[in-house]
Order: sequence, then structure tokens, then C-alpha cells
Amino acid sequence: MTPVQLRFRPQPEPETLLANLSGLAFDGTFLWAAGDETNDGHNTLERLTWDAAAGAFADHRRFRLDDFVDLPGKETGEADLEGLAVGGGYLWFTGSHARNLRKPKKGESDEANLDRLRFAEAGTEPNRFALGRIPLEKGELVRQAGPRSAAVVGFGPGPTNLVADALRADPHLGPFLAANVPGKANGFDVEGLAYLNGRLFLGLRGPVLMKYAFLIEVEPHDGAGTEPGRLGLKKIGANGANYRKHAVDLGGRGVRDLCRHGDDLLILSGPTMSLDAPAGVHRLADAGHLPDDKFHAPTFVRGLPSTVPDTQGRAADQAEGMTLVTAGGAGPQLLVVYDTPDPARRSKPGADAPFSVGDLFDL
Repeated sequence: MTPVQLRFRPQPEPETLLANLSGLAFDGTFLWAAGDETNDGHNTLERLTWDAAAGAFADHRRFRLDDFVDLPGKETGEADLEGLAVGGGYLWFTGSHARNLRKPKKGESDEANLDRLRFAEAGTEPNRFALGRIPLEKGELVRQAGPRSAAVVGFGPGPTNLVADALRADPHLGPFLAANVPGKANGFDVEGLAYLNGRLFLGLRGPVLMKYAFLIEVEPHDGAGTEPGRLGLKKIGANGANYRKHAVDLGGRGVRDLCRHGDDLLILSGPTMSLDAPAGVHRLADAGHLPDDKFHAPTFVRGLPSTVPDTQGRAADQAEGMTLVTAGGAGPQLLVVYDTPDPARRSKPGADAPFSVGDLFDL
């Protein structure tokens, strides 16, 4: 394991980004990162470049998501970006698709705070259903590059999209969507994204059923019948379904991120709710040819570190994002970044050169 800094410019709210890195993707030259909180009042994508002399990812540049795609909510509405992937000449991104509970507040009564935990009080930001792509052109994000254009999977009326609509009739996932179970209560919650053979794999943090987490496989398209800037979904499943579903044994943990390694998928696992639990990396072989609605047992690759910084035994360093990078080493290495990082992993508030520290692992 080798610690490595991700160095950011001191733009507005750098501390928000440092504490909430959630998605990573490497395009062969640039490292792309996203946080699950808004930055500078907007949903943003961050680009960094490997600096061999410094041994760090640096030369930070920020892109605003709403400069490229039209989202259904306000520009400041949080998309809760959780996953990034590179493929087909695009940078792909996904929001969580999750309902969010209101957190208990200090100073309020137990009765008032219990009311905040009711499912009926869970909110749904329409931008959380963002699932789309932006063309990559020589390291730049652009709206249009020849026939390639920025677009998002079509949204439905209300806070939903074509993926969520299709899954409402699913016998395993549909009940959680119908009951509006919040993500932090083992509800529907997308946290991982990978691109493989023209299809997207969405890794679900929840729900977890017994010891099984779920991957959803979809194939977006912009063919006949789709509106400009909107993607449809091809029918790739049984009986004309526009998704395929895979149950993976992660020992009761959910998916926290995904990335492609050749024909395999690497799965980052972690707790589905607000728990302290060990994170791990798993390999799902030949993921592009999985039979759907089957159980799959990925191979365990390695565990990941977790620190316990306080007297209450609450762990920091919750592994949240990963990607394969070439950062001056002999071969690809796995880069992992952390949510709720230990204070030693990030610069102090107000630093002139903000940074967060991830870890590089040999495979």
C-alpha cells in the first residue's frame, strides 16, 4: 500500500470535497473524481493529472455538470454523484437514485428527531436520478464531439428515471422503491458504476438481501424515439426487460464502487447503512457474460484499512471510490479514496493547497 495525495485548488468549499470523495475514473491520462455533496453551489466533476515529480495527482480543474447536461431539478439540487466510469469516448456518471432521511438535529427533542426519521419525511431530489455521459475530447469535457453528445437517461414525471421505473416491477428491488425506503435504511441506493462492452453496471449499496448485494446491467442508447439530450434503454433482459439483474455474495455488505479490469469487474464492498464494517475488494470474472437472475460468488481480493480515531470506537476511512490507474508504476494499481477520512488523510481547513490522501494497491 502506498499513500498518494490528490491535490485540489483552493476553490470555494474545498473541505466539502475533501471529506466526501465518492467516485473515481481514470481515462489513461487524467483522473476524474466526484463528490456526493455539491461544491460551489453546483454538482461538479474534478480532473487531476499525475505529477511524477511530486508523486501526486495534481493540476486540478473543475467542471460543472450543468454546463453539459440538463437535469430535472435546480442547478443547486444535489445529484449525490456516487460513481464514474470511462468508456466509448465518454465520461459516465451516476447519482445515487436514493431517498434521503433528514438527520436528527442537536438541541431538538427526541420526539421531533424521531419524526425526522420517518420514511414519510424522506426527501427525493430529482437530480439524484442523473445517469448519463459527457464526451471526452483530448482530456476536455464537451457537449458535442462529432456524433458524440452529452446526454442523460430519460427522466420520468416526478423524481425518477427509466432505470428506476423499470425496477418498480422487479420482485426483489421493486418493493423498496414502492415503499420509498431511504438509502440509509437499506433502501435503493446506487453507489458504483462501471462500463463494459457498451453496457453500464450499476452497483447497489442497498438493498442487501441476506448476504446478497445487486448489480443492475443496462445498455443506454440514443437511437430512434429518444429526445435530444436524453438516452433510452435497450431491451436486454428476459421477456423484453430493459435491464438485467445480478445477485452477488458480498457477505452482507453492499457495493460502494465498481471498476473494470479487463473482462472482469472489481467490486468495492462496504456497509449498507451507517455502520462501521470492514471494506473489501472482490473480483467478478467475465462480467460481460453473466446470466441474469442468478447468484454469483466473486473472488475476495483483499481487505482495506480502517482507522478508529475517537474514544467511541467510530471508524473513519470508509472506502468509497476506486479505479485502476497507471501512476508511474510497472502496471495498473488500484487507487482507493475514502469518505469520512481520518484527519491525517486531509489538509487542515483553510489550507492554501488542499489535499486528500488515497491509497495505491498492487493487484
